Amino acid sequence: MPLSLFKYLQTDRQTAIARLAPRAALGQLVGEILIVPASLIPAHSAFFSDGCPTLVLTANAQSRLVLQRANKTVVLQGGWIGSSYFENLSLQLEQPGDFLIVFRFQPASFFAATGLQPAYLRQHAVLPTDVIGLFHPGQALPALQHVKRTEDFLEALPVKEAALPPSINQVIQALDATPGKPLRLADLQRRHATGYKKLERDFARITGMAPKEYLSLQRFLRTYQCLAQGQAAGMTAAAAMNGYCDQSHMIREFKKFTGTAPKALLARR
Repeated sequence: MPLSLFKYLQTDRQTAIARLAPRAALGQLVGEILIVPASLIPAHSAFFSDGCPTLVLTANAQSRLVLQRANKTVVLQGGWIGSSYFENLSLQLEQPGDFLIVFRFQPASFFAATGLQPAYLRQHAVLPTDVIGLFHPGQALPALQHVKRTEDFLEALPVKEAALPPSINQVIQALDATPGKPLRLADLQRRHATGYKKLERDFARITGMAPKEYLSLQRFLRTYQCLAQGQAAGMTAAAAMNGYCDQSHMIREFKKFTGTAPKALLARR
């Protein structure tokens, strides 16, 4: 998704984005459904994910998503599926129509249902037709009708039971609860009574990344949201609020994820 959308995903503010609960039969597979006005999507943006497998469908079947990293360009039409994060990747969204439909999946159930490996989606955004066989209707549909059609399709998928190992649930909860506090790997190992190597393997199998990497990603996204919404009085304050050693540490992490410094990234919103 465009990085600029993340400031709407973790906020209780009233926005133009409609949030829908999935129908009961999809509760194991789908976490939430969003209807996003296309007016909120910049034509050019950093392309990102918070590690949650996500399906995005455009209102216009002819819409093109142009992804660029260095000298490589990938073009997707009508929608895409992505997961994990993409370093230094930018997007250009052409003629999306009036809205985007966003389905955010439960990771374990999604990968069990599709047979995809998390590591693959870490490096690729792919067409829904290639992953789950979902075709764009090819015609302009009202947003809720678009949602219903997609839910009908997803409900027919052979979703397997894919509960997260208890230790992984606990680790994700611990990491999400302390985005601004550095957690040592030894602390996680002691807290959950498991060897770190096993914890790391199980975590990567579900999320496509190591616990330490997941924590860095969530910290970056929360810091971006903090800066975008003016919640901190400057860069130094934002770094301190979100658990960075100093402002230089924060800038290095922004450059790692997006290829640019915070001020330059925010100026492109």
